[in-house]
Amino acid sequence: MSAQVRGINSGSLIPAPNFLISKDAEGKYTASRDFSALKGSSVTWAISKGTPISSLCSDLPPEFSFLQVESFESRDAPGGITVVSVSFTGSPDEEEFGFDREVTYSLRGVTQMKPIWQHPLFIAAFEDEQLMKLGLVKICLAEAYAEGATESSANWRVYQIPTDEEIFSAWVGNEDRDPWWQSIVIDGDREYEAPSYEWTRATTNAGGLSAVDLAPLGKSDTPPGNPPEPSGIEGWWRLADLSDERTEGQSSNTLTWRFVEGEPKHYEQ
Repeated sequence: MSAQVRGINSGSLIPAPNFLISKDAEGKYTASRDFSALKGSSVTWAISKGTPISSLCSDLPPEFSFLQVESFESRDAPGGITVVSVSFTGSPDEEEFGFDREVTYSLRGVTQMKPIWQHPLFIAAFEDEQLMKLGLVKICLAEAYAEGATESSANWRVYQIPTDEEIFSAWVGNEDRDPWWQSIVIDGDREYEAPSYEWTRATTNAGGLSAVDLAPLGKSDTPPGNPPEPSGIEGWWRLADLSDERTEGQSSNTLTWRFVEGEPKHYEQ
């Protein structure tokens, strides 16, 4: 006949009525509970890291079945009893959503230097004067030079380097084109600060970024979260940056998309 202590037999692992559960800001649950068994009983071997709480606590509702043993410690108590204190962790979203605990979206506006001839107003000003546009672009690239008697754009000519071949013989000015002559030929401007917009998705989960997440890097992509887009500008979103920092059982990862004017190239789709 097996030994009995306070109604506990050698095959019993008795949960104490001190189950405690809490949830942190990232959505991760932590729980604890004590268990009693006969001192020296092999039943305590059933407790190991990763053991589901449902195999130890038949009195808990199924909503807590996502919890697993994280750590435990044993201590002897009076009366031939061993008390095992067990800590559990987990999230109810682990299987269905890759353990996503928190998702945030953020928009950031930045500027980046771009060639001045790519400015939308420059392109619009020379839509009907392609030779003058070509001449200014070549001046920016040090492939041409301008020559004239005064700083005024009137009667200036633009010549090809190194052949001195004339690209155009007379500047046809107007209120839209003259400021570009001033900027490029007189002031020497070659770049401008173009506005750019970045949309970031930050996530904390267990699985981290997947191969599907990585595949669009550098290409056209549709970011989640319905990001706002600048009005009056045609463009597309490029997956421009990503990160994945991992600790035990947890990943903090980000995906960042950058708004790009125009249409994506064939190799960016």
